[in-house]
Amino acid sequence: MDQSGRNDTMTIDSDEDRLPDAEELKLIAALSEARIRAIAAALLAAASADWRKLAFLVAHAMTGPARARGIPDVYYAERVHQLIAKGVLEARGNLSRMRYCKVRLSEQLRSSRIQT
Repeated sequence: MDQSGRNDTMTIDSDEDRLPDAEELKLIAALSEARIRAIAAALLAAASADWRKLAFLVAHAMTGPARARGIPDVYYAERVHQLIAKGVLEARGNLSRMRYCKVRLSEQLRSSRIQT
């Protein structure tokens, strides 16, 4: 503490993204295939050939037409993880912390977007 009584020490955020709670898991389980595809499409629409924060893609999808009420940000991040596993997106950084991870379209998608 300094002389004014304030604690000026910095807190370093080292926690990973939280897991969905029980209520959120129920909402996730109830998502239709069409809604899941719409979320994936919104995430891909926010991606580009340039590196972007995973959190940016999540925010874009959560605030657009594909938004699913009550579905937490970590679900959207998990959808990004699945797109990475399928080779649709590439990532660098810590995937378990969306603010510390960047993603971009895979080489194949970057090439096809340039050619069209």
